[in-house]
Amino acid sequence: MSRESKFNTSLHKLRNHGKNYITVDMGNTRIKIGFFDKGRLVNLLVWKGIEDFRKQGFIAGLRGATVIVSSVHDDKNLLELLSDSADKYYYLTQHTPTPVRTLYKTPDTLGKDRIAAVVGAHAAFPDKNILVFDIGTCMTYDLIDQGGTHRGGNIAPGLHLRYRSMHEGTAKLPRVNPRLNGDILGVDTISALQNGGLFGLICEIEGIATRIAKEFRNFGLVLTGGDAELIGNQLSIPYQLRPNLVLEGLYEIAKYNEH
Repeated sequence: MSRESKFNTSLHKLRNHGKNYITVDMGNTRIKIGFFDKGRLVNLLVWKGIEDFRKQGFIAGLRGATVIVSSVHDDKNLLELLSDSADKYYYLTQHTPTPVRTLYKTPDTLGKDRIAAVVGAHAAFPDKNILVFDIGTCMTYDLIDQGGTHRGGNIAPGLHLRYRSMHEGTAKLPRVNPRLNGDILGVDTISALQNGGLFGLICEIEGIATRIAKEFRNFGLVLTGGDAELIGNQLSIPYQLRPNLVLEGLYEIAKYNEH
């Protein structure tokens, strides 16, 4: 079945259940579209670029739906098409009302994906203090307390960015891809680079989580992002994997703005 067929099938199923919520996360390399029915993600579609999504067949299918978009692209024509096609349309900015508050001192610079992720985490685990790691090109981590306050967070290089920086910032080190080598110590330059990037990231997550857990007792760790599953499989501490946390947060924000 083509993506367009899957898209239309998803819309048809939603409309049979009444209220339609569609969340769109436009990142640097992928577009993810989530279809929600009664608060549950019932289908997910992923594009590797925005060109396919420009097709009128996709955009026109949004009629009658509540659509919320988070985008790193300043593509005004595409965003106008989305806005004109949807029944209700929300474009997430740092000023969009959300069900959480933030202590971030420069909220205008707070990434929209980080906003959506903490909203999603608080909705999924409302009675816990949650530390969210979004492991992509960069790795961001943010704490949302059980009272619904975003306490802040940090930004660090992601896995592939670590490998790329070691290659581009030196004269002779090669570019490597992630690989589990069965031992924490490398036995040649390739495995040393692979292990250094991978276990450096793992130890950073474990170290930060351990420090936060000392201050916030009723604590949980959530991983999301493209490399979350790879990293999570190597952690020695408990965690929850939520690969679509940003989409879940977008749904919560759209629902919040309709009331």
